[in-house]
Amino acid sequence: MNFKNAYSMLVIFGLVLGIMLALQFRVIKEIQHDESVQRVTELSAQVDWIKKERDTLLVEIDTLRKNLDRATSGPLIDELKEELEEAKILAG
Repeated sequence: MNFKNAYSMLVIFGLVLGIMLALQFRVIKEIQHDESVQRVTELSAQVDWIKKERDTLLVEIDTLRKNLDRATSGPLIDELKEELEEAKILAG
């Protein structure tokens, strides 16, 4: 009878331990899933922000190019170039 009692206790202990391990694995899997979803959300927010920043910078580049073109193609520039050539000729 003592053997059956010990065997029964081992079976119960094994079942309890198995259930605890199964629950532990399930909880760990859910935590990992939640972290990966959170990471994906953070990364997609970063991508959206970077795209907006890129678009803003592209608009700024276009504006600066237009300003540069205006500054380098005006009638004042032609006069300055002529004066520079005259100064170079006088300087030797």
